[in-house]
Amino acid sequence: MKTKRSIPSIPARRRAAACIANLVAEVWADNWFALYVNGELVGEVSVPITTERSFNAETFSFEATYPLSADWLSLVVHRAPLNTDCERDADPDATCQFESIESPEGWTTADFDDSTWTSASVWSEAEVSPKDGYDQITWDSSATLIWGTDLEVDNTVLLRVAVDA
Repeated sequence: MKTKRSIPSIPARRRAAACIANLVAEVWADNWFALYVNGELVGEVSVPITTERSFNAETFSFEATYPLSADWLSLVVHRAPLNTDCERDADPDATCQFESIESPEGWTTADFDDSTWTSASVWSEAEVSPKDGYDQITWDSSATLIWGTDLEVDNTVLLRVAVDA
């Protein structure tokens, strides 16, 4: 997932006085994503999550109250295959091993305790090889590609950021 933001990083626990702002989020993701702000869904990819190998760029305009949920934090909830040699098996669905946990309840809300989450990993364009939709966005020079710690095995990653006014 690549994110575009022009606001400086602010510690997650610092909270500013509440104010309403009109915001735009430009997101590119490999396969699927949903964007929540303060627990409310503000947008998701228009292509179904079941579509294989879809690369999607979406732009959402929304209104939100600061603070919006600081550096990006991540929690990997699905990893596979753990035994990468299984990909060549006749029935990889039966032989590939995986790890999966439930998404924590309330993780999309601003006051969720994400203190056990890890920092999202930053990846280069060369490492990710972004495809369809990526070039539809004019990226700010500070925009980065972020994900879990493993581009091949981390399949579903929850990402959080706190943004103060």
